[in-house]
Amino acid sequence: MSNEVGGNPNEAKQSGSEAETLAESMVGLKEDYEGLISGCKTGAGEEEVKAGFEKHLNSGILDKIAEIEERGLRIAEHMQAGARDLAETDYENATGYEVGDQPGITRPVNKPKNIETQ
Repeated sequence: MSNEVGGNPNEAKQSGSEAETLAESMVGLKEDYEGLISGCKTGAGEEEVKAGFEKHLNSGILDKIAEIEERGLRIAEHMQAGARDLAETDYENATGYEVGDQPGITRPVNKPKNIETQ
């Protein structure tokens, strides 16, 4: 395992696009599920079964499905924003950065004072 921190903006962007596609496929899931359960309720022959479907719809399940839809979209947005930030950081640091002593700094970057330099 490396001691470095970093990321590949192209891979991150691709993952964000895939997450967005998945999230978009969930849009309308709440309405589809509600229609499915309502259809089952309508087709149920016994009152106890109809009452069970009604109880299920009133249990808060539709709110949970709507929350899943929203979270999926937010995850995709955050992944894409992270990819943009990675690309921007890479671009900003593509030139002008040198490993070692920097002008105006009395010790090497990220090196404790008690370690001798060569």
